[in-house]
Amino acid sequence: LGKTLIHLGEHDAGLAMLTEHVLRKPPPLLAHLDLRRNGLADVGALAEALRTNALGVRVLDLRWNAIGAKGGGALATALSTNSALAELRLGWNGLKDRGARAIGEALASNDALATLDLEHNSIKDRGALGIASGLRANGAISTLAIGGNGVSAAVRQQLEAALLATPPPKAPKPA
Repeated sequence: LGKTLIHLGEHDAGLAMLTEHVLRKPPPLLAHLDLRRNGLADVGALAEALRTNALGVRVLDLRWNAIGAKGGGALATALSTNSALAELRLGWNGLKDRGARAIGEALASNDALATLDLEHNSIKDRGALGIASGLRANGAISTLAIGGNGVSAAVRQQLEAALLATPPPKAPKPA
């Protein structure tokens, strides 16, 4: 159907309502879910819906919320099993190194995500190295936005090399 939802206006309570009444009811209704600037901090229910691929969402924009490292970890768990999401925008969420490292770990098992925006998340070298590690095992990501994070030039070069590298072939997933 290709519908887009923008601005809930009720912060975490609005996300809980959306998750309960829309996102968990098949068939998937939204191809592009735009939840930027909603003040979201608790994304657990959304992450669970993403984990099971129940949404069918291809583009998820969560920029300018308050997701933090804990929410980044929840989203990372979802990314490790989600095979539908092609673009994830997480800029300006305070993910820090812990959230970035969790997302990096998830990238190793995700083969659908093509675009990842992690700009302005207080990510330093340690978190960026976690992203680089995940990129080395991920052949799907073609666009990574990680500016405004205080990552050193040497680590930025490692990120670039990891993004351009061809990962080793993955073992087939068990049936």
